[in-house]
Amino acid sequence: MTGQRLRLPAVDYSEEAGYPVSDKISLVIEAPDLCPRYTARFVEGVSIAPSPWWMQRRLTAIGLRPINNVVDITNYVLHECGQPLHAFDYTDLAGQSIRVRRAQPGETITTLDGEEHELDEDSLLISDAERGVALAGIMGGENSEINPDTSLVLLESAMFNPSNIRRTSRRLGLSTDSSYRFERGVDWDMVDFASRRAISLILQLAGGNAAAGVVDEQCTSPRSHTITARFQRINDLIGVDIPREKTTAYLEGLGLTILEKDEEKLVLRPPTWRHDLEREADIIEEVARLYGLNHVPTVPVQAVWGGDQDMDNVLPLQRIRDAMLALGLDECVHVAPVSEQEIRDVFGSVEGCVKISNPLSREYEYLRPSAISSILKTVGLNIARNISTINIFEIARVFRTGTDGQYHEHYECAIAMTGARHPELYGEDARQQLDFFDLKGVIESLATALRVPTPICRRGDSPLASGIIDSEEWAEIWLDGACIGYIGRVQSRISRKMRATAPIFIAVIDLSPFISCQFPPVRYTPVSPYPPTSRDMAILAPESMEHATILQAIRESGVKHIESVSLFDIYRDPEVLGPDRKSMAYSVTYRAFDRTLTDEEVNALHEQLRNGLINKLQIQFR
Repeated sequence: MTGQRLRLPAVDYSEEAGYPVSDKISLVIEAPDLCPRYTARFVEGVSIAPSPWWMQRRLTAIGLRPINNVVDITNYVLHECGQPLHAFDYTDLAGQSIRVRRAQPGETITTLDGEEHELDEDSLLISDAERGVALAGIMGGENSEINPDTSLVLLESAMFNPSNIRRTSRRLGLSTDSSYRFERGVDWDMVDFASRRAISLILQLAGGNAAAGVVDEQCTSPRSHTITARFQRINDLIGVDIPREKTTAYLEGLGLTILEKDEEKLVLRPPTWRHDLEREADIIEEVARLYGLNHVPTVPVQAVWGGDQDMDNVLPLQRIRDAMLALGLDECVHVAPVSEQEIRDVFGSVEGCVKISNPLSREYEYLRPSAISSILKTVGLNIARNISTINIFEIARVFRTGTDGQYHEHYECAIAMTGARHPELYGEDARQQLDFFDLKGVIESLATALRVPTPICRRGDSPLASGIIDSEEWAEIWLDGACIGYIGRVQSRISRKMRATAPIFIAVIDLSPFISCQFPPVRYTPVSPYPPTSRDMAILAPESMEHATILQAIRESGVKHIESVSLFDIYRDPEVLGPDRKSMAYSVTYRAFDRTLTDEEVNALHEQLRNGLINKLQIQFR
């Protein structure tokens, strides 16, 4: 920006050891995809002592604790040049060799902080001929650290794969100054420069003689690419007419090399330390930053309506959201990526799940196939904060791989309820807990609010989310002959782990039928001014027969003037009713709109209903 050139520190030193570095160390990179470059230099006759005052003062000023001259030099050069370094006690390296390799599954290493870490095959390890001596790009090993008796030093300067360092650092919970820089990428040219700078300081402050040359293993060539930046495009995006000369000066000042230049464009090569410059938009961002965003005039945004292609989903989802909020539930929102373990805890395997190609961490490795694990996690967080009554829902996008190999995405609604049914009350009423039927009622109320048929809950073979839902208290949710979800109680072991004081109930509903429905207009029916008449009946049915089946048969019976049907008792007694039999007592209310029904009319209608149920369901009446 100022036009001044950066003055780099001196890195010249004499190589007086009389032999090359390759006589002292053999270097093999066994994982070239994780380590594109590794260099090693050697110094003998080093005297370990405290660093001089000026270096200790500078390290303390940036929050580092001085240790000894060699270690302090590596930390000093890291912050001076941006290149992490590591110094080994050469006498602790078995076989005079360095191997850059993947760790074996279950292999362990004790790092400089005294902690033992178990590694997997995704971890990159620096090892000698026998064992690991450093966790690549993160921290050195305790078994090869610089100590007061060290006299032979091997200095490492390398490049490592940023994504691999980030994953290993997150997995082990080990973040250092070195891992911070390797995660963001280091400069290819600075690898050798920083190594020479450190050797120069070691010879000045710790004495010794440096071996000649360097062992420099390169598995790839320095990255070199060009970017074409158009002057008109730069001005269009920034919204200011910046002169070509000023734009060129900005980019040259940032270290970009201009390969071609004409009236319309620049062809640029980014410097090796700018990994973030990939395309024209990155160049435009740099020009805008140097020009000054405060110099860009403020202009009202001209909104452009892009059509209603997204409204097919937005309006139905908003109706569903409004209905859930009206029922007293709170909405929560989670990110789509989840860990592999979360999916296995719910479904037992990751078969059919969508894996992210380059996840940020192991915690975000898959796109969630269901919202159940996310909403259950929120329940646990609330319970941990002493919130005992929880009624929440989420409308989420979920992802699956179909049998055709294509990715499929749809909307799902997950609901979780636990705690008191009436937390605002006192006494006996306040101790009533939410149960399965409260959540079932929410689903039925949602259907009523959306003006769709009431879903039917029926038992299936086994819970879909078998890792979470209790197999004794669950049901499938059916609508128009298709299973659209499930409802059930969370297993007791999970509730106990969360320290929940009441059972937790969860439901998951596929929203596709609700999104595609036409939401018919509401048709109001006048209330009959005539009194109702009720009749009771006790049905003797097999244990496997469900209330929903009987209710559906009554609706389809064709008997007139039925206003409502309610189940008020279920009785089981093998000695009286027989094995696998139960008695279900119903109250049926009859009412006409044009007159008061007589007892004879009601009895005839009730008898018609009984006969219809006998013929259709093969049941008996008590």
